[in-house]
Amino acid sequence: MSTHHLAQRQAELEEKLFAKYGPFVGGSALRLLLGYSTGAAFRQAVMHKRVPVTTFLQEGRQPRFASTKDVAAWIARTEARAEVAQGHPEG
Repeated sequence: MSTHHLAQRQAELEEKLFAKYGPFVGGSALRLLLGYSTGAAFRQAVMHKRVPVTTFLQEGRQPRFASTKDVAAWIARTEARAEVAQGHPEG
């Protein structure tokens, strides 16, 4: 995936995620977008600092949140790496 296509895909994802979640995504939606099948798996990743985006707690709120923009960027990069690994660099 070229840099141009990566930027386009990231912008597309960001627009869709922002429309659905707003500027921040959290809770089970964040966990699922990042590919964690269970809350326990996500909590372990947080505890061991292996979550692929920066997460934070909002005052008085329990679930972790991340910037929708960061999540969109991570998804786009992950898709690009998968395309290269499968031998489709221009996807």
